[in-house]
Amino acid sequence: MAPRRHCPSVAPWSSGRAISFDLGKSLDSLVLLCEGAGVVAEREDQRAWVSAGLQVRAFPRPDGKWLVKLTEDHPELWAWLIEQVRTDLAAPLLINTPADLDPQRSGILQASGFIPARTEAIWRIPLTSTSARPIHSNTHRLLPVDGCDLNRVVNLDNTIRADIPGTRAWRGTLADLSETLDDSDFDPALYLVAVQAQTGSYDGLIRVWNRRPWPRLGCLGVRAAWRRTRLPAALVSAVAGVLRDRGVTDVVTETDVRNGGSYPMASSRGISTGVMTEWERPA
Repeated sequence: MAPRRHCPSVAPWSSGRAISFDLGKSLDSLVLLCEGAGVVAEREDQRAWVSAGLQVRAFPRPDGKWLVKLTEDHPELWAWLIEQVRTDLAAPLLINTPADLDPQRSGILQASGFIPARTEAIWRIPLTSTSARPIHSNTHRLLPVDGCDLNRVVNLDNTIRADIPGTRAWRGTLADLSETLDDSDFDPALYLVAVQAQTGSYDGLIRVWNRRPWPRLGCLGVRAAWRRTRLPAALVSAVAGVLRDRGVTDVVTETDVRNGGSYPMASSRGISTGVMTEWERPA
């Protein structure tokens, strides 16, 4: 299956392999471009450069930027690699690295026109930090996403992302969402939409990927009018109850350190497992 394009925070790094901490599905592991390479593969959802059995890929995001995946190996090739990608794509580029990237590698990225744009904290959150007593909404029904109007779900998701650092220009499509529903990590019991009982308005959602060893909380959000109500807690309670019944003890997630809602909540309930920096190079 092709990698999904709608997840914003992927961290491709560490000793020749790729680690993903995104708000969507993980991407394939990659190795670095070798000198003399050219574009040998082009698909709607990715570009690949290959030479001597080594390759690098770039994935388009719904905000018009391209996520470039590097490995820790061969930093002496990075500048050349980035120039090839920049020339072929002519679009803003993103690269994610550990926040404590060494001076040699960070210097190469800066010399290639990248600047640190965002910092994300990675968390493991015990379900014991959430209430074991069910919390219900008096105003909304919580429905599996595959039983909802998918066009309206896309509009809701884009509205929620507009208030999240790093995804404010996100413009997901029906095709993106349809691909999500075909993913092996999709579980309708863990992807719920809050539908107002009286008006039918779509006002919030929670999205958890059914991964191992721990499911991954990809998104929790509601429209601005419902932020200081029981609705967010009801969404969390519904999914947490399903996970507890399955014997799950923890979930993993990531938060932008500038997110005034999710970052304090995660830091008070979760265990920090890493920090990532997103570097951006303008077109």
